[in-house]
Amino acid sequence: MKKLVLLILLGVSTLFGDFVRDNYYSFIVDTETGLVWYDESVEKVSFINAVNRCESLSVGSYDDWFLPNFNQLLSITDDTKSNPAISTSFSSRVSQKYWSSTSVHRDTSKAWSVDFSSGKSSLSSKTSLLYYRCARFL
Repeated sequence: MKKLVLLILLGVSTLFGDFVRDNYYSFIVDTETGLVWYDESVEKVSFINAVNRCESLSVGSYDDWFLPNFNQLLSITDDTKSNPAISTSFSSRVSQKYWSSTSVHRDTSKAWSVDFSSGKSSLSSKTSLLYYRCARFL
């Protein structure tokens, strides 16, 4: 939490409800969950490529990024918004489906995704091309 306070004192952050934006690194800190989201535009990739890209991400001297699970990804949706259904603290707000790391146990060829046009979830084939967001813990 000391890093969060330091960012605010330096004036590089903006507070949006439960989110604090670090404009220098394009991080969004969710003060409620303790998750840090990397807020950069990404491309559509398959499930395995989304997992690999998050795990190989190194930004701001942090290399412990991961593809968030279903509940973590769903936590940044905003039910009061649509197209996109996400807080305005995120600058990268594509109204499309995003991968979660949560696979379907009975059908390992599918994983849960969240559609940020509506905030609703669905199952997607792991070979489909979807957007992704990387996260890490504070």
